[in-house]
Order: sequence, then C-alpha cells, then structure tokens
Amino acid sequence: MQLVQTAIEEAGQLLADAWNTATTIDALPERLCPADLAEATAIQDATARLIDDVVVGWKIGGGPGALIGRIYARHRHASPALLSARQYPAANVECEIGFRLIQDLPARATPYRAEEVLAAAVLAFTIELTGSRLTGGKHAAETDHDLLMIVADNAAGAGLVTGPEVANWQHLALLGVPVELRINNGPAVRMNADARTDPAQILVWAANELSRRGFGLKAGQWISPGSATMPVPVRLGDHVLARFAAFGEIEFSLTA
Repeated sequence: MQLVQTAIEEAGQLLADAWNTATTIDALPERLCPADLAEATAIQDATARLIDDVVVGWKIGGGPGALIGRIYARHRHASPALLSARQYPAANVECEIGFRLIQDLPARATPYRAEEVLAAAVLAFTIELTGSRLTGGKHAAETDHDLLMIVADNAAGAGLVTGPEVANWQHLALLGVPVELRINNGPAVRMNADARTDPAQILVWAANELSRRGFGLKAGQWISPGSATMPVPVRLGDHVLARFAAFGEIEFSLTA
C-alpha cells in the first residue's frame, strides 16, 4: 500500500466524524485517497474502529466482490419506523432478501461449508438505505476511482430497516420471491432482474470472506446481500412500503 497507516487513520477519522455528526465532507484530500482496493478496505476498517457504534451486520453489493460494508446499531431500525431525513440525506432505498445469523460463524482457518452457513441463519427481509459521507458521493461506481471511494466510504451503506423473518427457508427459491416496493403509494418500483446472484450463495461467500479477513459473523447480525428492486431515491416526507409476497411487509417514513 502507498498510504502509510497514519494517512489511513486520518482518512478514517474524517469519515467517522461525518458518520457521528450526520454530516458530509466535500471530499477526502487527494493525499488520503486510496490507490487500490487494499487501501480502500483499510480506510473502511479504520473508520469502523473510530465510529462510536456496534456493527450489527454487513451489506454486500449484490455478489462476491469488493463491495462489503458495515451496518451499525444506531442505523438499524425495526419496521414500522420513523427515520430522520437529516440522518439519511440523498438516500436511495433497496429491498433486500437477506438473513439474520442465529449462530456464530467465527473466523477460522478452514472455509465454511454451505450447509454450515445456511443452517446458521434465518431468512430476514429488509430495506437498505444507501448513502455517502461525501457531498454528492456516488452509490454506484462508474470508474475505478469511484469504486475505491465507495469501498472506503462503507460501500455506500447507510442504514437498514428490518422486517419479517422465516426460520425454515432453505427450500425456497429466493430469486423467485416477488417483491413490491412503493414510495408514497405510487407505482411499483421495477424489480432488479439483471445480474442478481442467489442470496444464499452470497451469504456463504460473505461468511468465508469475512472469516478470511478475521471478522467472522456473530449471532444476531444481519446480512444484506443485494437489492431485489432497483434503487430509488427517498426524501423528507416520503413513506416507503415493501411487500414480500405472503411473508410480510416493511414500512418507514422519512421525517424532519
């Protein structure tokens, strides 16, 4: 890595301060910008050490790859919820067919088998809010530089609204679960049919990737594996309602 540890910690402190104060910064100074994925990941890890909060889950960017971010306790909300628009400025929402761990999957030297991972989780339906600690920051990468900045900035993760759970889910075809998302009772948001990976496969990959990185997974943590619906922006005053077939609903409103 080209950035020395003091620069990584400085970048992490700037992002942590933005998290803790619900503000944004114009940009990271050029001398603190990551030059590769290892540096971007190190900045995110430094931010996590400096944020005064507990990690209650992980968000994955729709498949195996660079986009892994944390879900923090004060940004996990149980449906129905009232959320502060100040906490989530310029947010997008995405419906997620995800999981909650019911057993620890600690870091270890040998990979976890799929059956071990799947038995350690219940199905958990959620709505993810994406956002940025950078003013005008992107939620999706258009360039390599964008990708590094998004990874450093918690993979654009902002919050999670959690809803119904299903204990015996392993027989379900998760990609076939219909999801209906409406903002202010408007038209249904289009499903994300392109480049989706089976959420169960993402869960297994995430368990092993986080084990490799020395974190592992803990009982009670959520895994948000990628959106079943196309991302849509939400603003002050909006009401968001998602229906996950017969499994239940999630709703929240953005208030002042």
